[in-house]
Amino acid sequence: MELVEDLQKRHPNRSLETIKLIARARFQTSIAAFDVLTPPNPDYRQLMSAIIVPSLLIIGDKGVVSSVVAEELQRLNPRLLIERIPEAGHGLHYDQPERFAAIVGSFMHSIRTVIDSFNLS
Repeated sequence: MELVEDLQKRHPNRSLETIKLIARARFQTSIAAFDVLTPPNPDYRQLMSAIIVPSLLIIGDKGVVSSVVAEELQRLNPRLLIERIPEAGHGLHYDQPERFAAIVGSFMHSIRTVIDSFNLS
């Protein structure tokens, strides 16, 4: 219950139901899942430059990825579309679910339009 109370303080705009789901997920997550973050990490610059498909990065203005980093990623890969959601943190799909869904939907529609233009069906 302490985790739920802490999450409610840190995220006052999230519903209690969402907070409880996040808390339960934290207890079900194996610490080994974070091994991927242990150095040496791959060079993200090389990885970003190698992506050949349209990509979407959605960041919150209170999130982990700064605008400066997002812009660097976009310089490395012009196929990267960056969208910012105000009043959202790292869990932007929790903080602004309607805006998040609208951005993803619009991006998916734009990809579908490109695919359709190739007449691949």
